[in-house]
Amino acid sequence: MKSLSSLMIVGLLLAATPVFAETVTVEPGQSLQEAADKLNPGDTLLLAEGTYYQSFNLTKSGTTGKPITIKAKAPGKVIITGAMKTTPKFEKVEGAIYKTKWVPAKKWSGRGTSQLWVVADDRNLYNYTSMEEMKTCRSGKNATPLEGFFYQDGEMYVRLLGSADPNKAKVAISRPDTTVLLDIQGQQHIVLEGLRFHVAPAAAVRLAGRNHPHAICKHIVIRDCSFFGFHQGVAGVAIRQGKKEFGPTDVTIEHCQFSNYPTYQWMRNGELQSTKTWRLMYGSNLGGNAIGPGGGSVSRWKIRHCYIHDCFDGIGVASTGVKDPTLNNEYSYNLLQNNADDAIEFDTMVYAGVHAHHNVILDGLCLLGLSPVQKGGVTIENNIVYVSPEYGLPWCVLFKFSTPGGSAWTSGGFRPLTGMTIRNNTLINTKCGVSWGASPDAKPHYFKDNTVANNIIYARDWVSWQGLPWDLGLQMQKNNLCSGPTLVSGTDAPKEVLSTRNTVPFLSEDTHWWDVMAPTLPELFDEGELGEAKEINRVNF
Repeated sequence: MKSLSSLMIVGLLLAATPVFAETVTVEPGQSLQEAADKLNPGDTLLLAEGTYYQSFNLTKSGTTGKPITIKAKAPGKVIITGAMKTTPKFEKVEGAIYKTKWVPAKKWSGRGTSQLWVVADDRNLYNYTSMEEMKTCRSGKNATPLEGFFYQDGEMYVRLLGSADPNKAKVAISRPDTTVLLDIQGQQHIVLEGLRFHVAPAAAVRLAGRNHPHAICKHIVIRDCSFFGFHQGVAGVAIRQGKKEFGPTDVTIEHCQFSNYPTYQWMRNGELQSTKTWRLMYGSNLGGNAIGPGGGSVSRWKIRHCYIHDCFDGIGVASTGVKDPTLNNEYSYNLLQNNADDAIEFDTMVYAGVHAHHNVILDGLCLLGLSPVQKGGVTIENNIVYVSPEYGLPWCVLFKFSTPGGSAWTSGGFRPLTGMTIRNNTLINTKCGVSWGASPDAKPHYFKDNTVANNIIYARDWVSWQGLPWDLGLQMQKNNLCSGPTLVSGTDAPKEVLSTRNTVPFLSEDTHWWDVMAPTLPELFDEGELGEAKEINRVNF
């Protein structure tokens, strides 16, 4: 018979035995939700190669040093999709329009943004607002994309380029009950690795809170993942308690790819037709962010080594709300290419706390959106920003300094754009101007306490509002170089700033974008007008 003392010793030994982390492997067809519900700190959920037609929530958190990890067994070969497993058959209605049955899980409302998504042959489709718009590809006087979808009364209509039969295309339609693929609501210490997210009407990964400042997402790492077909790729959602706002913090997104091809091509096609395509795209399913940190109280977001292309906005608004360098958000070593609106959007009426450095930004509408920055905290340095003659939009600017409307000056009225540092950048626009949005009505107090130093700035147009608004208070150091065929020293740039005027610094004549566009959208032009098709290099995992 064992003594009490010996039993106590055995009990103490058992209590001291460490709990080992487990690796739980799932395969397509097995439930991701059931597996996720069983995870404990330090565990890994390993997804076998294949496609998972599922969405799921995380209900458990990791701890410091023991994160919960969800990763692909074969990186890049695991797809989590919001699409239906099988595509329903389509029947022809008239002309290029086909229809199929699609019944939402809840009553339909609005234009379909964040509720329905369609991909055809690896192209994200635009959502039309009416059957008339679908038939004509026009909304009023403005052109819309030549392919898209429209939902009405249990019927989902599709129009593809070249009047193609969707039964012969590779079509993916979102499931009626799926809007978010992976919902992380207040969980912490989570790692996602090597996954591909596909077809997400609202968001691929949502980082949200649960109505308490201590129940916000923290210490989230997303690496080596790709995102295709989403209103938002990674969406941060802040929670409010009284007048305070709390948002996701300590979020790292690295070595990831985001794309909503061909959003940028539709924007460019609209500009070439001299139509106001921007507003239509902005209000559509395609008018979202690749990464949306979530607004006024997010901190320590590190977005680095990512490839963000062919989306509407690249990186959306993020701000710490308070001046504390330890909370700063950092965007570095990214390639942002062909984004139809802002490549990086710095807009904020509270303190920003954003440092963007060593990025390459290629082509877009407004490549750096500072519209407005009213309480400072933005540093943009050591970046290359380039609008190419081949792929650049006919109208685009390096800087957007304000939105053209009263909404920019709410919450206390107009405050000057302040506390911005723009230095050591090379900024080239071979198609149009430097900036837009600054209002002469605010002269001379539109800008206050900003620094523009050690930049090389070339723009094809420096006329009127397309130059740098130094006369409205934007401070420029002497060691900037300003250049362009229309630049007039002392008018378009301060007399003391080094400036040069060269009539043809880059090209002798315009290059039509359809001659060199990569990749090419079929049916936009006659075959004889198209140059050789070129594929964009994709990220390999």
